[in-house]
Amino acid sequence: MVKPRVLLLSPQNIGPYHMARFRAFHEVWPEMEVVPLPTSEHARPWTVGRDAEIPVRWLFGKGALSPRARRSALGRARDHILRARPAAMVAFAYRDSVRRCLRSVDGSDTAVVLYFVSTYEDKARRFWREWAKRWLLKSFDAVAATGERSVRYAQLLGVPRERVWRIGNVVDNEHFASGAKEARRRAAEHRRSLGLPERYFLCVGRLSPEKNLDTLIGSFARYRRAGGTWQLVLVGAGPEEDRLRELAGKQAPEAVHFVGWKQYPELPLYYGLASCFVLASVSETWGLVVNEAMASGLPVLVSRQCGCVPELCQQGVNGYDFDPADVQGLAQLMHSISSDGLNLGRMGEASRRIIANFTPRTWARALAQCLETTIERKRAKRRQ
Repeated sequence: MVKPRVLLLSPQNIGPYHMARFRAFHEVWPEMEVVPLPTSEHARPWTVGRDAEIPVRWLFGKGALSPRARRSALGRARDHILRARPAAMVAFAYRDSVRRCLRSVDGSDTAVVLYFVSTYEDKARRFWREWAKRWLLKSFDAVAATGERSVRYAQLLGVPRERVWRIGNVVDNEHFASGAKEARRRAAEHRRSLGLPERYFLCVGRLSPEKNLDTLIGSFARYRRAGGTWQLVLVGAGPEEDRLRELAGKQAPEAVHFVGWKQYPELPLYYGLASCFVLASVSETWGLVVNEAMASGLPVLVSRQCGCVPELCQQGVNGYDFDPADVQGLAQLMHSISSDGLNLGRMGEASRRIIANFTPRTWARALAQCLETTIERKRAKRRQ
């Protein structure tokens, strides 16, 4: 049976993990097209080519856009939607550019689905913003939520449970699993070329306040002062880099390694040579780097503020969750992980088993089920 046409309204700055999902969705829903929308948000320096094997409707050039260029690109997106007359659209955000595009299908048969990553716990909530979100969510026919916390938050915002689908949040597991395996096969060579220590905790992420790297460095410094021998490797760049380098130099001299931003092909090397992954964020809707670490076969230490905790972090099985404000508590977990009392190989295998349920293909199938049901419901409602 031929499926009807679907448009995916994507962020402008498409990253490798977006492409992995879109490719998987194209396999289960061939009549699809990705429409990147212009934004003014910070762009991560990903290098993703525009020669993808899937249909992508690029409506603007590369690089940052001026306000005038964004408006022009948005107008082209709306015109394209009107011509395409899709059976459904999936919006990957509810920012202003998305809302303007949604107006193109007001009163039509097009079903509109919101991919919803937010959680109530992610940040402080203000009454007026929550009221505005409630109003905005009424314009969507369904919500495709990433996990348990997002499902709960969507319901809290007034979306009926029968219109909320839990579809997960995923990366290309095979990319990280195979890359990490290759890194371990030639471990000594890679450690020498990258300047990496024998044993280290790894954190991958933007060097910005919400990542709570002060606490991570403070906990690591306590761990070292109490006799811990592992080192800490930070992969990423951001506005806090200079300050964090100074902090690390004072608290844990020569034991914290800042290696900078790494492109997608390089990342598995850092995961594959690490001993444990740590994410200490105070604000994190999910935490896809946890997926990457688990696909690479690592034990994980994950802040309870990260949205992925209920799905991915099984206490004592593949890692531990922790209070991101508890410096001493995280230091103690580091001691436990680096001691001889835990079987890290077994915990890494548990990570692989858990993350096997979160792949681009499982994501694509779940989104397809959501769309099939939502399109049919929309059509049935229009027939009444």
